[in-house]
Amino acid sequence: MVLAKSSAGQEMVSAALNLKAYTLMALLYFEQSKQRKHRSKLMLARLVLTEGKKVLKKDFVKGNFCKDPKSPTDFDRAVAQMRNLEGLVELRHDRLVEAMQRFEAALKCARARARARGSNARDVLAFRGGFHGRTAFALSATWTPAYREPFEPLMPGVRFADFNRVDQLDAVLDEGVAAVIVEPVQGEGGVIPATREFLQALRARTAALGAALVHDEVQCGMGRCGRLLASEDHGVRADYVVLSKALGGGLPLGAVLMTAEAAQALQSGMHGCTFGGGPVAATAGAYVLERVRKPGFLARVRRLGRALGAGLERLVARHASLAEARGAGLLRAVEIAAEAPYDPPALVAAARAHGLLLARGGERAVRLLPPLTVTKEEIALALERLERAIAELEAGGEQG
Repeated sequence: MVLAKSSAGQEMVSAALNLKAYTLMALLYFEQSKQRKHRSKLMLARLVLTEGKKVLKKDFVKGNFCKDPKSPTDFDRAVAQMRNLEGLVELRHDRLVEAMQRFEAALKCARARARARGSNARDVLAFRGGFHGRTAFALSATWTPAYREPFEPLMPGVRFADFNRVDQLDAVLDEGVAAVIVEPVQGEGGVIPATREFLQALRARTAALGAALVHDEVQCGMGRCGRLLASEDHGVRADYVVLSKALGGGLPLGAVLMTAEAAQALQSGMHGCTFGGGPVAATAGAYVLERVRKPGFLARVRRLGRALGAGLERLVARHASLAEARGAGLLRAVEIAAEAPYDPPALVAAARAHGLLLARGGERAVRLLPPLTVTKEEIALALERLERAIAELEAGGEQG
C-alpha cells in the first residue's frame, strides 16, 4: 500500500495484485474539500497486454459514488498527455516502466535492438562522472567508485570514456558497442553540461555504427534546465530517453521514450514490470507533464535560471574560495576552489544552518536544485544565505 499526497491536495491509496495474463488494480480515492466530507470510490481496472500495445478495458466495479464522480485512473488521458512528447521522441506508451527499472529497460532494449539488426554488438559506452542508478545494469554504467565497489563484480561489457572529449570517441566506439548512454547535463557528477559539439558527435557516430543513443534525462529533464528535455537545446534526438523522479511528481514513476525504429525490437513479453503504468503514478505523471510542458512555465524556468546563474557568478567574483559557477536552468552548482579553507560537506552543513538545503555533486561541487516553482524573491534569499555561509567558513579558515 502506498499513501501519497499530490500537489492538488488529493490523498490516494493504491494496492495492486498481479495475476498471470492481466493485472487487477484497485484504487481507493479520497477527495476532501472545505465544503464537503470525504467521499470515496472503488474501482477495478483490468490491463490486457496485446502484441505491441497496452489496452485498457474499463471494467469498473463501482460503489459509494459521490454525485459528481471523477475517475482518477483515466489511462486514456494519461496516455494522451504522454503522447505530447512525440514531437521530441516518438513514444511507445506501452513501454512505461517503474522508476527502478528505467535504465534496465533502456539498456535491455538497446541490446535487443542490436540483435534484431543482426549485430553481435553488446557493449555499452558510458562516461566518467556519470550516474545512472543503483540497480545492477545502471550501476555498472555509473562511474563513481564509491557506489560501485561494494557490489563488484558488476555487469560486464561496459566501457568508460571522458565526458565532453570528442577527440577520444573514435578510440572507444567500434562495432562492439550496442549503446551509448549519456546525461545531457551530468547532475551527480557536479552539474557539468555536455557541449553541443559532444552530443552531436555522439549522435553522428552512433548513427554511423548502428548503435543506440540513450539520453539520461532523469535529473536534467522534465523542465529542470528550461526545456522539457535538456537535449532540446542542442538539437540532438536520441533513440531512447529515460525519465523518472520529476515525472511522477513525488510518486515512483519512470518512463523509457523511444523512437518507432528503436521500439521494433522489443516484442511483447520481452520486458515487464510489476507496477508499470499503474493508475496512481500514471495520473500523477500526466498531471505533472501537463503543467511542466507549457511554454510559459518553461520560459519562466529559463528566466529564473538565468537570475540564479548570474547571482552565483557574482558570488564567485566576490569569494576566492569559489572557483566556478555552472549549470543550466534551475540545475546549478558552484565549484569550491582547491585552496579553499573548507570542503563541500562543510558548505552543505553551513548552508543548512542558515536554512538553505544544498546537495553535493562530483568531488568539489555543491548543487542548487530549487523547485521549478521557485520565486525570484526566494532565489535572492537563497543567494543571501549561501553567501553568509561562505563568508563564515572563509572567516573560520582565516582564524584557524
